[in-house]
Amino acid sequence: TQRNLSPLYFAVLAIMLFCNLQASAQCTTCDYTISTTYNSNLNASNGSTICITASGNLKGNLNGNNLTICNQGTISSNNFNANNYTLHNYGSLELSGLNVNNGSTINNYGHMDIDGNLNVNNGGVINNHFDLLVQGNLHVNGTDRKAHV
Repeated sequence: TQRNLSPLYFAVLAIMLFCNLQASAQCTTCDYTISTTYNSNLNASNGSTICITASGNLKGNLNGNNLTICNQGTISSNNFNANNYTLHNYGSLELSGLNVNNGSTINNYGHMDIDGNLNVNNGGVINNHFDLLVQGNLHVNGTDRKAHV
């Protein structure tokens, strides 16, 4: 017997391929690449791009300013001390608490689990496209903040 594949099948396949290419496109140029479990503190240089591969896990503290962070693995840092950052999360973000301050943006396409409070302060942006769990309180403060959940 011969099977005919419907146009809907091809449309779904095309969308899946496009989404996968879009996810990979964010991680092309990296100043720091984490591909295993990284327990040490990461003191990133100003303006750096940090890439966590699918097998990577950032467990140490993250410190830095004006960062681009592309996560396809896991970030389970005790202290996420980045300022004025853009985080593209396609993996898992597991933090005890998080402040998204002025100049910071999180684009979440993966799993985001905040055990404590999530604070979106004046000028902070969260664009949630998949899974966001806040086990504490969600605070959206100030006049110029956005939380698209």
